[in-house]
Amino acid sequence: PAMLQKRAFACGSNIRFGLCVCGGSNVHGPMDSVECLQPGGVSWQELPSMAFRRSWASAALLVQPSAERGQFLPQRLMVFGGFEGQTYLDSIEVFKEEGCIWEPALPLPQPLIWAAAAAVEVVQHKALQGHSTPPRMTTSRKGTAMQSPSTGPSETLPPPSGPSRLNV
Repeated sequence: PAMLQKRAFACGSNIRFGLCVCGGSNVHGPMDSVECLQPGGVSWQELPSMAFRRSWASAALLVQPSAERGQFLPQRLMVFGGFEGQTYLDSIEVFKEEGCIWEPALPLPQPLIWAAAAAVEVVQHKALQGHSTPPRMTTSRKGTAMQSPSTGPSETLPPPSGPSRLNV
């Protein structure tokens, strides 16, 4: 079926209750609206709008497994970066399935558009259980290393071979 609003340059992801399409642009510019195609592909449903108008943004699904095998806690859809018509965005918004609301998250280190994104399963690493200090990442010309508060440094990854940032 046709979407509720025509759009191009949108981002989206499958979530438990359908395919969500976020933002994009129409003839009036970037959009903040969100639509979800119901399972079975019968109709589109309007969801709450994001705080920012975003075209060329990226989306990823965050999934957290529960203690029961095969069960998953409510999903969260993360939409980040994009272009709001005047500036490139470094902001992140997270759609929480429970409550059907968008909440802000910490911003990106720099504005970002059209980035690749993937579904992520949120798990707590065994080395970090019982520790309130998150791992630290350090970057140098030699590469990137991650250090856990309990296990110490890990292997250093080589620096990326291509451009590492978007200059806007």
